[in-house]
Amino acid sequence: MKSLLKILVLLIILSGCFFSCTRKSDFINMDKTGNGMHYYPIIINDNLYDTGTHKYLNLTDTTFTPGQRIIFELDYFSQDTISSLQLWAGKSKSDLKLAIDTPFLGVFYPDSNYSPTKQIDTFLFHYTIPAGLDSTTKWTLEPRVITTHNMQTALDATINIQ
Repeated sequence: MKSLLKILVLLIILSGCFFSCTRKSDFINMDKTGNGMHYYPIIINDNLYDTGTHKYLNLTDTTFTPGQRIIFELDYFSQDTISSLQLWAGKSKSDLKLAIDTPFLGVFYPDSNYSPTKQIDTFLFHYTIPAGLDSTTKWTLEPRVITTHNMQTALDATINIQ
């Protein structure tokens, strides 16, 4: 009877080992929608729009001058808490450098608020195009929304320099 009980316990343990779940070592980043515990933020804009000149940033016939200040809105939402909003900029996607890093302070931050009309969060990036760029340069801007679990989403726009 004792040996039958030992065999039964051993079979239960072995079946638990065979049917147990396995996870990737970085289980939070399984896919773009998340894993049910944490989720990537969603950026709503398809195009970035300069509120000063009323131009879309990534249209081929739109140009900006070196030293020009642009202000564009990023529309987003997230199920997880936002950690920061960043803007990366450079001559190409492989040459991007951090230009703006804003810790997310919710509705108390002057350029960030919830839009009841759009029913999403918005943020205004204030960015000055670097001086010294020539007219053959294309400049890439990539705003990013990052959650407290380091899940991030980016949108990029390439602008022409005049």
